[in-house]
Amino acid sequence: MPKHDQLEILRSMLDSLKSGNPDLKQMIGQMSQHRLETKRDAAISSEVIRRLRIQNKKLQHQILVLKDRLKEKTARTNNLATQISELIRLRNILSAALGSCSSCWGENQQCPDCSGNGSAGWRPVNKRLFNIHVLPIVVKLYGLKK
Repeated sequence: MPKHDQLEILRSMLDSLKSGNPDLKQMIGQMSQHRLETKRDAAISSEVIRRLRIQNKKLQHQILVLKDRLKEKTARTNNLATQISELIRLRNILSAALGSCSSCWGENQQCPDCSGNGSAGWRPVNKRLFNIHVLPIVVKLYGLKK
């Protein structure tokens, strides 16, 4: 016997029972109502879960994008830090070669190192660095012989 026919037979039996017993009728009505509410709640839960999955997927994508941006910015920051370190190293070498203040070169009256007096010759010149970095340009500029 097909399932549909069985269901119809059961419904007709329930209808005949309900008509004879008001308490049974009320109980069956409550059960039907509860079943409808359960189906509706399941549908709502299913929709909420679907929306949360979509939102979760979007958030995971945003996290990946932000991680990539962070990697790029970290690499850029590290590159800039390396460049700054190299520039500081070169500044200190040239300052030592000229005997000047490495902080301000004598340009800042509030300099904690030289109080603005740190121009070339302010401190002893590092002769080795002078000969490597300064003397060649002086010789070339003025046509001097070493």
